[in-house]
Amino acid sequence: MKTWQGTPVSVPDPALATQQIADEVQRFDRRIRRRNAREFVAWVILLIWSVVGMVQGKPSAILLCAAALGVTGYMWWTHRHNRTLDANTDARAYHAALIKRYDDQIALMTSAKYWCALPLYLPVIGVTWARWDADPQRAALLFATATVGFVVLWWLNEHFAVRKLRDRRARAAAMFEAAD
Repeated sequence: MKTWQGTPVSVPDPALATQQIADEVQRFDRRIRRRNAREFVAWVILLIWSVVGMVQGKPSAILLCAAALGVTGYMWWTHRHNRTLDANTDARAYHAALIKRYDDQIALMTSAKYWCALPLYLPVIGVTWARWDADPQRAALLFATATVGFVVLWWLNEHFAVRKLRDRRARAAAMFEAAD
């Protein structure tokens, strides 16, 4: 009885749990910022390319420019509210923020086919339409190739990126439950 009573009980340290969850929030935010930075660079390059196309008089470049501006604006708009949390925040607030960030990112990636792929697909339709009279075979090949590319990217996003986010969200939820 004395041995049992003298053995220290393993009580989880709330400060350690808070720090672990805070670190996870910071890692998640850092991953999202890096991904967004890469995508913004790609969109700026696409925007410059479309402006050059507009200067050369290519009508589909207007669609491409509008798509690049729209997608970039939408990405910025959806991530503008992610603020760093106060260092004095407790574990529950960090956990709620982490789960919300995962939920927001899952919703964003699930809807990417509408706000990202579809606007980029419209210039493909415009180019196909513009080239159809001059060379219908080449226009059809371009359209088919672009369509397959968009479908593959859509499928990869839905089946791998979203699934990975859902797994990480579940792991984050389990991490907090383990900390309780």
